[in-house]
Order: sequence, then structure tokens, then C-alpha cells
Amino acid sequence: MSSAFLFALVSILITINTSIFSLPFFLVMLFIFPFQFFVQAFVSVRLLFTLWI
Repeated sequence: MSSAFLFALVSILITINTSIFSLPFFLVMLFIFPFQFFVQAFVSVRLLFTLWI
């Protein structure tokens, strides 16, 4: 995957976590460490959602 896509996904995760749940930035960083898992989950959800529609 390209760095731009990864950076955009990180920005989206940070924005969602900070705006909706008001989590500290440290907790957001904890979500970024296992980043490959989130990327795979995101792709899987997108594929399932696309096939479902």
C-alpha cells in the first residue's frame, strides 16, 4: 500500500477517536502500533460491505 493511503487512514482514525470519543493522543497511538491488523480489518470490512450492497 502507498504511504499516502496509510497516512490518510491514520489521520481518519485519529480524527474519529479524538472527535467522537475524546481519547487522549496516547491512546490513539496505541491503536496505531498494531496498524497492519487495522488495515486488514478495514479492507475486509470494505470488501464485505461492497459485496453486501
